[in-house]
Amino acid sequence: MIKFYFGEEKYLVFSQYRKERLNFEKNNPDAHIGEFDFKKVIDLKQVAEELISGGGLFASKKMLILRNINEVSVTFQEQFLELLKNPIVSEGDELELLIIALEKGKFSTKLKGFLTRKTKRKIESIEFKRKKGMELEKWVLLEINRRSNKDVSIKSIALKELILLTNGDLWKLNSEIDKLICFVDKGEISKMDIEKICNGEMEAGVFDLIDAVGAKNLEKAITLKNRLITQGDNEFFIFSMITSQLRNLIKVEFCVSNGIYNADRIAKKCKLHPFVAKKTLAQVRSFSKNKLKRVYDLAARIDQEAKIGQRDMKEALDYFIAKI
Repeated sequence: MIKFYFGEEKYLVFSQYRKERLNFEKNNPDAHIGEFDFKKVIDLKQVAEELISGGGLFASKKMLILRNINEVSVTFQEQFLELLKNPIVSEGDELELLIIALEKGKFSTKLKGFLTRKTKRKIESIEFKRKKGMELEKWVLLEINRRSNKDVSIKSIALKELILLTNGDLWKLNSEIDKLICFVDKGEISKMDIEKICNGEMEAGVFDLIDAVGAKNLEKAITLKNRLITQGDNEFFIFSMITSQLRNLIKVEFCVSNGIYNADRIAKKCKLHPFVAKKTLAQVRSFSKNKLKRVYDLAARIDQEAKIGQRDMKEALDYFIAKI
């Protein structure tokens, strides 16, 4: 059985991946789970061996997780496709093959066609597109309903305010929804609740933290991070906010490198709030283009490892702040 999850909405791709992995572990406690990142795979022989080998002495099934296949060459992808065409892989019941891809790289037409075309093969394919407008509002409403067991609802004006404050980012919305449900407990989330819980204090704290890092004041940066935690924000959310600001820095640095220094022009070009554009423009001088790229690559690696349980985010956050 092949399961192929891909698309722009990273939160939903990873949520589906986590759900599938946890269900497999629960139903097959003795089974083998292997994992490959195609950014690091040079030779397909090792992948081929995993694809056709058994699930272990006491297990009839196994899971193999493959990441980033769309970020390698088309030739490499088509060599991988030949492995997938093996009946043991595409039609067998012993192997559960989970292929995860984000819409960054370029897919081989043949590979994507094989994985998404409706055939008799045992392939489940889901594309997670970015949610916008009414679809995004519906997702938030359903999540509040599900997580609160229907004990909490949200006013229409509060819903729009929440989406505006988070810029429709599902990672941020995920964290804010949990905070709001805990705060309200039962009843209706109001615009005033949004202002109390999601009033930008977290974002301001992250700006201060980035300022401290830019000034090479690690002690102050860690103190600010600890303060954010005592305010009720968890390490995953703080990490996501820092990563989000790093993305803003990369966008603004690109503008500055191309001769755009006006904060209003930058806000419009990068689709940032004017306040965020102004603060980020002030910060960008503390970070070189190469440093931003290196730190963002590190953030992506930590994010991936933490989500699959290979890193403890509490320790990883301190390490990340020290490396910025």
